[in-house]
Amino acid sequence: MKRIIRTELLKLPSRGNYILLAILLLIYLGMSYGLYAALSSEQEVSFFDLGKQLLEAQFSLAGILVSIFLISNIGKEFKDGTLRKNIIDGYSRNDFYVGKIVLLLGSVAMAYLLAIFCLFLVSALSGQVDDFTTNLNLQFVLNYILKLSYSALWASFLIFLFRKLTISLVLYFVWSIIEAVIFQVQQGMREDLNLPADFNIQDYLPRSSLSQTLNVGTIVDPSHLIVTSIYVILFLFLPYYLFTKADIKS
Repeated sequence: MKRIIRTELLKLPSRGNYILLAILLLIYLGMSYGLYAALSSEQEVSFFDLGKQLLEAQFSLAGILVSIFLISNIGKEFKDGTLRKNIIDGYSRNDFYVGKIVLLLGSVAMAYLLAIFCLFLVSALSGQVDDFTTNLNLQFVLNYILKLSYSALWASFLIFLFRKLTISLVLYFVWSIIEAVIFQVQQGMREDLNLPADFNIQDYLPRSSLSQTLNVGTIVDPSHLIVTSIYVILFLFLPYYLFTKADIKS
């Protein structure tokens, strides 16, 4: 595992990765300053409500940047033929895939910890550390880290499935529109299809299903949890299976 991590770290330094990191930091710092300015104003505002809004915005944008990072770096490996060189050097396909999962987890952890640190910094500067520690409960923490991880896993799934950087990036950004169109079609044809009143196609689509599973403040329907779990397993193991069976040149 140490060799895998060391190999992945050696591949990271590049202009594109530095630019993505700089954009992430600028977004975090800019939003954090906005929260600090609001808390420092004379208006009565809630640290928890504004902090939650800050994290929602940060993680939405961080999910996009982490996904671009993963698609770009994995796609570059396929394009440059790094996999072939790694295997010649004694690196197995299993090592290669595990390395990318480690890269995924590392990028998600970094984006998450930076966001939490920025929120803590704002609470410290505004004298509301107690509110920060009180409101940062387990459910609150897991909700955001799972959303960020799911977005990264979806991006990793796309690039391993299609092996083309452009196709994967386009699908990543277009897929949400596709799901929205499917939902609108379902709504328009609800009466014609005699669908139950509580049936929602979004609960069964790859990207939309997670929002219902992680709906804070409500009891999670077991069916939503099962659907999301199936997608997580699919995103993890289908690319692995196809990757280990594919032609090394592809």
